[in-house]
Amino acid sequence: MEVRAEQITKDYFRKHGDGNVFTAVDACDFLLPAGLLTVVRGKSGSGKSTLLNMLSGNLTPTAGHVFYDDADLYSMKDDELSRFRNNNIGYIPQGRSAVWSLTVLENVMLPLMLYGARDEKRAVELLERFNISDLKDEKISRLSGGELRRLSIARALIKDPEVVFADEPTGDLDDVNTGIVFEELRGIARSGAAVLVVTHEEDAAAYADRMLNMEGGVISAEDGTTASQ
Repeated sequence: MEVRAEQITKDYFRKHGDGNVFTAVDACDFLLPAGLLTVVRGKSGSGKSTLLNMLSGNLTPTAGHVFYDDADLYSMKDDELSRFRNNNIGYIPQGRSAVWSLTVLENVMLPLMLYGARDEKRAVELLERFNISDLKDEKISRLSGGELRRLSIARALIKDPEVVFADEPTGDLDDVNTGIVFEELRGIARSGAAVLVVTHEEDAAAYADRMLNMEGGVISAEDGTTASQ
C-alpha cells in the first residue's frame, strides 16, 4: 500500500502573538512508498510529528488530501476511518500510551480486542522479539520507560500492518534495543510495508532507505529534491 499526500498543510490559528496563523507544516506533496523505510529527521518543533499525524489519520489537515492507494483518508466517516486505521496502520506514538488497567500481553493485543479478536501466540512472539516476554503478565505500573516503549512497538505490529508510522520510536532505549527496533522496522519495510519514522536521532540514517529533512514546516530530501520524488 502506497501513501500519497497532495498539498497537505497544517495551520493553527492564534488569538495572541505577532500573527494570527502559525503554519506547522507548509503545503507539500509527499509520497510514502511501500517496501522502503523512510526517515524524516528534524529538530523539535520542525513539524515532523504534525506531518506524521496527518499522514496516519490522527490529525485532519487544514488543506490537501491524503490517499492510501486510491482511498481518500479524510473523506471517510469517523467509524470507517477508525476501522481502516485499525486494519491497515501500525502507529507507534512518541509518548506513553499503554492502558494501565491491562496487562502487558493485553495491551499488545488491544488492536485485536477492540473488534472482538485475540491472538496470544502472535502477541507473545512480538514480546519475545523485543525482549519483554517475561513481563507479559505484569501491570503497566511495573514497567520502565524503555519497556513501555517496546510494548507500544509490539502493539503497533500485532496486525501485520501495511503501513507503519513511528514517532521517535527509540527515544527511551539504549543502543542495543535501538538497534533491535530499527532492524525490525527495516525488516517490516523489506516485507513490503510502507514505513515512516520521524526522529531527531542521527543513528536512524544507518537504517534508512530514504532520508528526508524537515525544518520550519518544510520537508526536503537530503539532496534538495522534494519529498514526493
